[in-house]
Order: sequence, then structure tokens, then C-alpha cells
Amino acid sequence: MIARIWTGQTRAGDAEAYASYTARTGFPDYRSTPGNRGVLTLRMVEGDPATFTVITLWDSFHERVTHDDVLASPEAAR
Repeated sequence: MIARIWTGQTRAGDAEAYASYTARTGFPDYRSTPGNRGVLTLRMVEGDPATFTVITLWDSFHERVTHDDVLASPEAAR
């Protein structure tokens, strides 16, 4: 399994709206893409800006992005 990690920021006041927007748009597309094993969304709001980290889990990889091997996953903790 391969993890792709994306980090971005938005104004803290827009954090809830941004989280709602991505939950409605991009994340369903990730989940419906063949080879996707899951999407994790992390948000940290400590002052301004708010930081989002998105971790997508995949069966395979694309050569133009950075990849990390998943050594432990939420499924392994069950």
C-alpha cells in the first residue's frame, strides 16, 4: 500500500467551510477511484492559518508524486 500526502492551509475562519467543501467534492472522487484504499483528513487550527493534511492510500503509485510505504494502518489496529 502506498500513501500520498498533501498539506495545505486556509484562514482559520474558513477552516470549517473548507472541510465541508472537500468532504463534498474531492474526497468522494478519491474514494471512488480504482485502487484507492482510503482517505484520511487531518486539520490543525492553532491560531491562523489552519493547516490541512490529506493522506490518501493506494494499491499502486504514479511516478510523478512522492510515495511512502505504509508500515501501520488503521485497519491493522482493529
